[in-house]
Amino acid sequence: MEVNLTALTGDLLALHSDEDRIGLDLSPASHVLGDPTALGRIFDNLVDNALRHASTVTVRNDSDGGKTCWSFEDDGPGVAPDQQLTLGTAYARFDPSRDRQTGGAGLGLAIVCGLAEAIGGSVSFRSKPGRGLHVQVVLLSAGRSSE
Repeated sequence: MEVNLTALTGDLLALHSDEDRIGLDLSPASHVLGDPTALGRIFDNLVDNALRHASTVTVRNDSDGGKTCWSFEDDGPGVAPDQQLTLGTAYARFDPSRDRQTGGAGLGLAIVCGLAEAIGGSVSFRSKPGRGLHVQVVLLSAGRSSE
């Protein structure tokens, strides 16, 4: 299904309780192939995860040819290099003080990866300690056909 990612991102921001901590840098109109519900869950998981560890997160999108990059970059402490390989793996949690009651089960990023793959996308992670986490979701761009 064709989804206007720019409009969807704006709508999701308006529904988020921490709207004032989320910055947007969006292209005027970015259309992707995907499921709006899955894209909403990706947004929620990435924003909630970022704001759990950082004071702000910036969401961007950029289309290049047949791909659209939807990125989430926070200003948190980042992730140590030895832990970056397990980002997106089920039950990976890096803060030993968190337990299931306060910090979740470590499934959020794994769910993001699974949802992105289910709609033909991919997820990558980049981080430097002290410089936050950058998550990039690459999605298939949609042609503006009149189907």
